[in-house]
Amino acid sequence: MLLPVTGVTLFLLGALTLGAREVVAAGHRQGVTYRALALARLDIVWSAASSLAAVLMGAAMHAWWGTRPGLVLTLVLVAPTLVRLAVIDLDVHRLPNALTLRAAGTVAAGLVLAGFVDAHRSGATVFDADAARRAVVGAVALGACYLVLALLGGGSGMGLGDVKLAPTLGALLAWAGWDVWLTGTVAAFLLGGAWGVVLLARGRGRQARMPFGPFMIAGALAALALA
Repeated sequence: MLLPVTGVTLFLLGALTLGAREVVAAGHRQGVTYRALALARLDIVWSAASSLAAVLMGAAMHAWWGTRPGLVLTLVLVAPTLVRLAVIDLDVHRLPNALTLRAAGTVAAGLVLAGFVDAHRSGATVFDADAARRAVVGAVALGACYLVLALLGGGSGMGLGDVKLAPTLGALLAWAGWDVWLTGTVAAFLLGGAWGVVLLARGRGRQARMPFGPFMIAGALAALALA
């Protein structure tokens, strides 16, 4: 079990950190203009986000590898895209459609594969239909939740990028279980609220724009790692 944990940790710490400049290039290709001053911070933020993802992914590997290797593989495949989204949202307060769609496609394909792999591992059935149904309902439910918040906020709260990311994270969380879905959902708002308190303490609460994508991603990964 130590070997896969070490492998995924090295992958995230190495490959994702070295891909920092690719994030900048991808952002420009997708019409995202990075502020000159933010470029100097990007590698630091990228490394920190990658390190956090590595720790959480290592914990998830340890927890899930014996029974749900398909879910772990899905997390490994989608983690680089999630970290890219978090870094870009931190910098320019935007979640590019190309990356949210890539994450959605990766998770959808990964969970279909997981339905067969994990069911075969358990020997219970050919395909884990219960987990698949949970994933669909979880995706719709979390997407609807964020859509309602975006509509109620009238453009000053949740953005459409958050709404588009929510079904992907909802599917991942619900696949692992409804308790994990609830934990990941609540964790995102707790993390976002904690950062809001920090901004208020610094006198920037009402004026500062706060990207929510990183908190959604961190909450989901934390819930999966702690499940």
